[in-house]
Amino acid sequence: MNDYKGYIRRMEKSMQEKVFFLEHIDLNSYDLIIDFGCASGDLIERIKGCKDIKTPIVGIERDAYMQKQLSQKGIAWQDSLLKITELENKKVLIIFSSVLHEVEEGFAEIADWLLSVKPTVVARDMMPPTDRFLSFEELNLSLINKEAYEEVWGKIDTVWHLYHYLLKYTYVDNWKTEVLENYFSAPWEWFFNHGIVEYRRDYILKYKKDTVYKDFGYLINEPTHRQLIIRIK
Repeated sequence: MNDYKGYIRRMEKSMQEKVFFLEHIDLNSYDLIIDFGCASGDLIERIKGCKDIKTPIVGIERDAYMQKQLSQKGIAWQDSLLKITELENKKVLIIFSSVLHEVEEGFAEIADWLLSVKPTVVARDMMPPTDRFLSFEELNLSLINKEAYEEVWGKIDTVWHLYHYLLKYTYVDNWKTEVLENYFSAPWEWFFNHGIVEYRRDYILKYKKDTVYKDFGYLINEPTHRQLIIRIK
């Protein structure tokens, strides 16, 4: 990652979207709260600032720069879920905030942990559109830096590729890493197959909708994001 500060600022902008679960969950009814991929700990600080939380909160973070930020803030962290032990018979809440699409290769290990602990899961991430080939008007949109996207993902000729591009084209500060990520790889079907949904909201991120319309005159009309609270069976 080239620009850590820019990445953190971007995460802060969507913080209100990420704390949606505070209206739906009594956090003090849990024995432990885990923020997976917690970065610099902004979500953890927001949780503690919004509610009188007595439940311990621990972050999971592998990046050395972010780990240093967490230590400076006095936030408890581990670099692996497997290092959090003695969870038998404990009520656990785990938060995946804009991180599920980043763990595609390592999700099998996470899935095993989820099935063994059976926590309540809070997830907020991107979701793919219903796919189809683009219309003539959509194919001829004057997209910014289109070639850089197509070098990695191929021609933008379906709604999947168009939405995928639209969700990441503004992140030029960390483009070399952002362009490689599959934004639509969050394993939503796994969660639906292994849990009981307690809350679900599929929606269009307003900021992204407004930005895309301003830049290209294109109106996003399918959900781009999902908020989910689900209890693993």
